[in-house]
Amino acid sequence: ENKIAGIQDRLGQGEIAWQWADIGFILTRAQERLSIANDPAGAAIALKLADEHIARLALPQMLPVRAAISTALTQLAPAAALDRVGVALSLRRAAAQLGDWPLALSESQSVASAPNSNPSGQASGQAHPQESPTQAPWYIRWPNAAWQPVADWFARQFTLTRSDEPVKTSARAATDRETLTWLTAVREALLARDTPSLEAAITQAQSWITHHYERQAPAPQATLKTLSQLQSDTQTQTLSLAPIFSAWQAAKGAPPVASSPSPAEVHP
Repeated sequence: ENKIAGIQDRLGQGEIAWQWADIGFILTRAQERLSIANDPAGAAIALKLADEHIARLALPQMLPVRAAISTALTQLAPAAALDRVGVALSLRRAAAQLGDWPLALSESQSVASAPNSNPSGQASGQAHPQESPTQAPWYIRWPNAAWQPVADWFARQFTLTRSDEPVKTSARAATDRETLTWLTAVREALLARDTPSLEAAITQAQSWITHHYERQAPAPQATLKTLSQLQSDTQTQTLSLAPIFSAWQAAKGAPPVASSPSPAEVHP
């Protein structure tokens, strides 16, 4: 009986050692998904799996490890729930409507200054009119008088009105093109999970939209809100799992706690 008990004890110790190694492997995979692949959702799945394995051990020295895992899961929740494809499509729709975004007041005044100078130039050109039609020779006055009713009739048929403020096309196109460039950079870095490039692109896009468009307009305001939310969600990806590994190493070095045989913990 003593030999059988010894064999069972060694088998039990081997099984526990195998479970410890399995937990360490899962925690390492979680760290890889977070730091290398920038995949907080995958890291959260690995941490939940490690927590389930730790719960099966039913060891009191593992409670700090489970507490550290719970804290990490809480911090990873916003980034794990991030819909990267949905945010990328939202930014794509915003980029397609850049031509309808109102420019900032200073921007619209600067780009409209060149077209506004044309009427003054025309007025200065008209300040020196040619000779009066009544002073022209008869062979010039007679065709003008004959065609004047026809010209007046055509003038009454067509009316050209303009309600918007004239904007220089090249300046507006340059502004929209730069905005499109930064929004595209945000989308590419988001889908590629390139966190450093994503942070830089978000900062540049926010700065450009703030300085060149009317921030109170619905479309720019919604885009800035999306970029701010994306920035706050991706910042949690810099989370380190070092506290979990520290607690796990401390639990491994702790002496085993003797306890009477008890049924394993049951999880529904």
